Amino acid sequence: MLDISKVPPAGVAQTASFLAPIFIGREESSRIVFRLTGFRAKFRAPLGPVIAASAKLKIGSLAELLKRAQASSTKFNWAATSGIPYFAFAGFAKSAGVDMVYVPYRDFNPALSDLGEGRIEVVSTALTQLLPHAQAGRAKFLALLNRTRTPLAAEVPTAAEVGYPDLAFDGVTGLFGGKDMPSNLRERIAADVRSAVNDPAVRDRLPPLGIVARPSTPAEFTAAIEEQRKKIAAIATAIGTKPQ
Repeated sequence: MLDISKVPPAGVAQTASFLAPIFIGREESSRIVFRLTGFRAKFRAPLGPVIAASAKLKIGSLAELLKRAQASSTKFNWAATSGIPYFAFAGFAKSAGVDMVYVPYRDFNPALSDLGEGRIEVVSTALTQLLPHAQAGRAKFLALLNRTRTPLAAEVPTAAEVGYPDLAFDGVTGLFGGKDMPSNLRERIAADVRSAVNDPAVRDRLPPLGIVARPSTPAEFTAAIEEQRKKIAAIATAIGTKPQ
């Protein structure tokens, strides 16, 4: 793994990443090599996860999911991909006082098959991963965890719209450089990225992938990182996650 905080400025090393591996890693492992305070963010493009139930349950909303789970004589099973999808749903269940059984999967494709068969009641993962299953009638989208709806599935409400604003997470992706990168170079790269993302030839290809481009300045992206870091850290504490 590249520790870009140690790359000399002359090397101008960069990496593109979702935010989750950067700050969630610090909550899950004491051996993480990232140093968040040393990175400089360049742009962001929302692509958030979604919560879905097995179509066999005939559940139509998050509120109905909680009601059914609380009334069930057996605990509901749930699965999630790592990162924000996992922490978001774990925090949601914890705050609602609903005890569900988390089922880990090394490969998430079997989880989606189990969802379709009703062996897993709920999953939290990327919308693009679930979309074929929803279109085939095997899964029912309950809420998107983005702050805004996605054009890829415009009919799916956000969690905030259905009464759960604490479930709002932007699936943010960005570029990161070494902590000693000169500020003028950082701003120049950020400007180039904004120009590229605003180019119709690039921008118009993103919605079919579930991405809404929202380029920002390094300062704005740094603030977004800190906002989500604090939110995930609070959830990690609430559900008892400790660094390994």
